[in-house]
Amino acid sequence: MLDALAIVLPFILVSATLTKVMAYSHSHHRPTDGWYIALVGGSLSLLAMVLIHFFPTFDFSITFVDYAIVVFGAGVVLRPIAQAKEQGRLGCKTFNIAMFILAAAALMLLLPQGFYGFEAPVKLWAERLGTAALWVLFANAYAKQDIVEGQLALMTILVCIAFSMMAKGIALFALILTGCCMGFMRFNRPALAGSKAPTAQMGLTGGFWLGFILFGLALVSLVPHPLTNAECLGLLTLLLYPIVDSLQAGVISAFKKVPLRNNLWAAKLQGSGAMGWGVVLRTISVNFLLFLLSILGYVAHQSLYTLCAGGLILAIYHVYVRWLCKVK
Repeated sequence: MLDALAIVLPFILVSATLTKVMAYSHSHHRPTDGWYIALVGGSLSLLAMVLIHFFPTFDFSITFVDYAIVVFGAGVVLRPIAQAKEQGRLGCKTFNIAMFILAAAALMLLLPQGFYGFEAPVKLWAERLGTAALWVLFANAYAKQDIVEGQLALMTILVCIAFSMMAKGIALFALILTGCCMGFMRFNRPALAGSKAPTAQMGLTGGFWLGFILFGLALVSLVPHPLTNAECLGLLTLLLYPIVDSLQAGVISAFKKVPLRNNLWAAKLQGSGAMGWGVVLRTISVNFLLFLLSILGYVAHQSLYTLCAGGLILAIYHVYVRWLCKVK
């Protein structure tokens, strides 16, 4: 009952009010509408934390206050900073430094002793700062997957459903994000030919916030466990698409001396003539296979093999995308 409510309530709230939010964004010269997901998701997560505090019968793996600080703090602090970056009032370097500080502060709250319990301050801070850097890099990579309307929201829905199945301690928060993205998808989808329906834009604010929170969910689910368990590799399989996409973007940028950009596969699909739903369906099909692999690896305790299989699927997908470009 609680799980269903965690999806239905944010879905109704976001889908029923999104048109007014879009009008508000337009009237206040805000380029995108994804900030609303950050606001609703963070607020409902805090509300869930309060309810769980008064009804402590659920088996959660972390302290509720710590996680609420991460979610709601990211929603409150990150949203205006990302909007300033989106509107050109904040430079890229300053934005990433601010997000790095936010991630490091969150890690100090969630993991005061680190993953490995290092006693030496140098090792502890090296682990903490390295994890914070990976956190910001992943959030950037995830946000830049928003090249076509609907792609990022559908990817997030798949990831959150898997989180709710693989990491019971943070299932409620993952389901809240699922409901928010489902409500946002009502207007954030590729437009059909001749359609005059308004379109909601995810943008940097919503995309970066979702990437930031998803990485935080993955870290939180690993707090009571060592890093070598099945959950770690299963979550890595689940998030493999934006990670590999960013890695190949970095390699291309370094060797070809071109500006760094992500979403290479989606951009190449668009270059081959695929548009709208054609790009989204191909992308989501690959992510759905990774979703199935991560669940299978978690259930069968063979996550290392499923991670390798996920890498093979992405390699085949890369060849397929390159073939499409050559055919055109």
